[in-house]
Amino acid sequence: MFALLLILIFLRPFISSLAFPDVDFYYSLAFFAAIITWFVYKRPFTNTLLKIKLPLFLFFMALTCSALFSAEKPVALNVFFQYLGGLAIFLFCLGLSAEEKKITIYTILLCGILISCLAIRQYFLGFNLLKDFAAKQGLHDQFLIDCLFSRRVFIPFATANMLAGYLAMLIGLALAVRQRALFILFFLPALLLTRSVGALASVFCGVMFYSFLKKLSLKRWLALAAILAGILAAMIYLRLNAGKEYLNFDFSLFTRLSYWKGAFDIILLYPLCGIGLGSFSLTYSRYAHNIFLQLWAEAGLFGLVSFLWLVAAVFTSALRSKTGPIWKPALASASLIFLLHNFVDFSFFLPETAFLWWAVLGLFYQAE
Repeated sequence: MFALLLILIFLRPFISSLAFPDVDFYYSLAFFAAIITWFVYKRPFTNTLLKIKLPLFLFFMALTCSALFSAEKPVALNVFFQYLGGLAIFLFCLGLSAEEKKITIYTILLCGILISCLAIRQYFLGFNLLKDFAAKQGLHDQFLIDCLFSRRVFIPFATANMLAGYLAMLIGLALAVRQRALFILFFLPALLLTRSVGALASVFCGVMFYSFLKKLSLKRWLALAAILAGILAAMIYLRLNAGKEYLNFDFSLFTRLSYWKGAFDIILLYPLCGIGLGSFSLTYSRYAHNIFLQLWAEAGLFGLVSFLWLVAAVFTSALRSKTGPIWKPALASASLIFLLHNFVDFSFFLPETAFLWWAVLGLFYQAE
């Protein structure tokens, strides 16, 4: 059963909930069947949940109430089960042995190599095929054409920023293994081809946090910071000169500010209980492009606080523990990178990416 769950973890990024909702539904059925079987026969928990059971329970209750009182019941139920899948893989991963956790990390990283190869192939070959397909289908939407000509890779996800958030998290996770240089050699070029400033900024912060935990010398820390800052500055420059206004970095920034304002307007109307899971919607976007604002808007202050409490409990339990695997700083970095990227994006609300973050958070947790 462990092998089957590893296969499902490996496959998760390839199944876009936006592009293939039916496939995503059948995947979810297979996953829940496998994970329930695992919990029934393995019975992995003794005192494992002791330090996080209260925030975990409160977050689950906040999601349940938000789904029950949502005006969009079918959508709310779908979103609720997406969260349930994330919490299930979180519980699965925190109940694994050290060796099983190591195997799971390698499974996620090997999947990342395949996706990186597909993304790099898209940059050199895929966009020409997409342009030919659009021409044959008579698709003349200017936004679509401009996006194709921008050559920001996105396969197998729906957007370049989603791929960027996924790869950014994997760069942090790669620091956990001896072959880190090999994995980063695949992940970093693919990440750069997404041209995501937010993801690169998240990597910068996450790697600096990792360096702090590993207590690198000041000289090495400054050298690493200079390299990452140079890459980030170059990416900002490229995005500022992207040509079309809506492909520029400053346009993306001001658009997100408008989304945040819209999210605040909803929060002011429903501050405590939220508007309900799946009910968040702005004029030009289904997402606030900010994990904390959208959680607050949908699940209320209760949902946001319980989520932050859960994440904080995982971080403190792992970082304070004097036992456990040496890869904790890398898992801390990967978890933080994903959260920071979702300060300006929405991959937390899509199961193909959020699922893996919940897995990393479970791997990070230390019960002792």
